[in-house]
Amino acid sequence: MSSIGLKFNQDPLRGFTLGHKHQDNKEPPKEDSKPDYSYAGAKIAGKHSHFVVLVLMLTVFVMVAGVLWALYVFFHNSKIINMAGVRVTSNLKAFIFGEEEKSVLREPPAGYENWTYFRNNSYEILSPPGWELKEGEELTIRKYNLKVTNQFDSLSAIFKIKRLDNPANLPIEAVVSESLPTGVELIKKQIGGQSALWTKEIYDDENFKTEKTFWPCGASIFEVKAVYYNAGFYEEQKIFEKFTGSLKCL
Repeated sequence: MSSIGLKFNQDPLRGFTLGHKHQDNKEPPKEDSKPDYSYAGAKIAGKHSHFVVLVLMLTVFVMVAGVLWALYVFFHNSKIINMAGVRVTSNLKAFIFGEEEKSVLREPPAGYENWTYFRNNSYEILSPPGWELKEGEELTIRKYNLKVTNQFDSLSAIFKIKRLDNPANLPIEAVVSESLPTGVELIKKQIGGQSALWTKEIYDDENFKTEKTFWPCGASIFEVKAVYYNAGFYEEQKIFEKFTGSLKCL
């Protein structure tokens, strides 16, 4: 028996086909010959945006730094906090006034709220709020009744701290006797838990009421002096007692 000339092509997906070989593959579409710049453009845009953000951040930083510096200069030169009696923490006041006043950044003890620590190589003491502090050969703090200009300032009181050398460790009376008027008696007194000698209230050379307290400290003696310019000075005298009581030798 002659065979029939049929040709079967079996494709599991297409089934059976009869006859000649089936060509089902189409030519792939031609790709666009133009290059794609989308990725490169995105990279350029990303770099540009990062640069803009960096510039904005630097601008904001410079502006904030400029404002802080302007505030520092303003408060440091005007001392407006002390003049206005604004209640601020000692840390903030120390930050504003800087190293010139050598403030110690810690909170004062109970009873000394809003007072500021002052420290040098010899001693540490607390300064009351609203008083002007100046360091020189002597530490001086001043309270004003009225402060307009240096020519017309009205003083209320001045406190001063002076260190007297005592290398031979002589008694206090022997060291300070020359600086006191004749006949002034030194009285032992406990101030701030420390033993000291006190002059009571006496008159200075300008006929203002004054008082002095003396403390031994190693080879030195500290003289803490108050001068009162008002007829009534009870408040300033209480502040002086707290001021001297906060003195500590280093």
